[in-house]
Amino acid sequence: MDKSWQVIFIYLLTHLGLIFFLYPANIIGSSNESHWIPILLGVLLHICVVYLYLKGLAFFPGKDIIEIYTQGGQLLKVLFLLPIFAYFMMAMIISVRAY
Repeated sequence: MDKSWQVIFIYLLTHLGLIFFLYPANIIGSSNESHWIPILLGVLLHICVVYLYLKGLAFFPGKDIIEIYTQGGQLLKVLFLLPIFAYFMMAMIISVRAY
């Protein structure tokens, strides 16, 4: 079962909520003019991350990310989930700070 569009939709939906809540003041404050450049760079970065994620899932046809991590062992789980944990912690800290 191919869930590529669902992954892309959830990724965009969660990040749009974070982007529209936190980043407008930061983007306007980060540059004196040409505010579209940081926005474009952020969008391109998100597109690259989604592309890499989907490309990685293509190496394991018919499996989702949970099945891949389960078969990989404990060390692989920690190595892959540690950056995700760090990202979520940074997002929570920034959210609390901005709110």
